[in-house]
Amino acid sequence: MSAGAMDWRDSWFVQNIAGELPVIGPCLKEKEATKAVREALKSTCMYAGGIAAMVLNPFGASSEDSANENATKMCGNMVIGATIGKIGYNLLESASVQLYRCASAWYETRQSDIYRGANREGEFNA
Repeated sequence: MSAGAMDWRDSWFVQNIAGELPVIGPCLKEKEATKAVREALKSTCMYAGGIAAMVLNPFGASSEDSANENATKMCGNMVIGATIGKIGYNLLESASVQLYRCASAWYETRQSDIYRGANREGEFNA
């Protein structure tokens, strides 16, 4: 690509329209696959949380309410569920990163002990 050429992901349409589509937008917008997958999963969790909250109905929207009251309660349900879904994803992602780091550190320590010839009691073979 020449110095003046622009990647299709940098175009106005992709950045402002297609990139904002739920779930698939990050795949179009992001250049790094891991970041695109992470953002798509976060979007999926957000929508799943919103749908679950609308079904579980924590604000108690009912058919006896007026249309405006019912719509307001359902929007509140959706916002709370989407927020919980996104926060839950972030917590799960953070926990998995920490678990991976701990497991990697343990494995590296274990490998170095084996390499140095340490036995289970912590004594070294000479």
